[in-house]
This record gives sequence, C-alpha cells and structure tokens, in this order.
Amino acid sequence: MISVNPMMSIRFRWLEESPDTYFEFNIHHTELTGNHTLEIIDFADLDEIEEAIALWDSQVKILRRKLGV
Repeated sequence: MISVNPMMSIRFRWLEESPDTYFEFNIHHTELTGNHTLEIIDFADLDEIEEAIALWDSQVKILRRKLGV
C-alpha cells in the first residue's frame, strides 16, 4: 500500500514492478444524485490493456454480486 485517504481512495503497487506504477481505487460521491462511483486506475503495457480491462471487469462483477448490487 502506497497511500490511503480514508473513505475516498487507496493506492497500491506490485512489489515486483517499478515504483512509478500503481493501481488505485477512488470512490466519488455525487451530491445531486447521492450516487457513489468506483474509479479504478491501473497501469498496463499496450499489449496488456485488454487483459487488464477484462480482469477489472470480472473483479467488479464479483464485487457487485457480493454486495447485492
């Protein structure tokens, strides 16, 4: 874990990767609608972008199912 902003964001880095690369989760709250949005930021090489998107999509589906959303 590199940094944390409680209830807003958390940033991690893989131990075997460059210190400049990380993945991060941000939670945004919209006052008007009361909705929350999860933003995922991840670094990937050009040839790994589709794999990374598929990985995060599957992980978010599992999270939504466990949360009952």
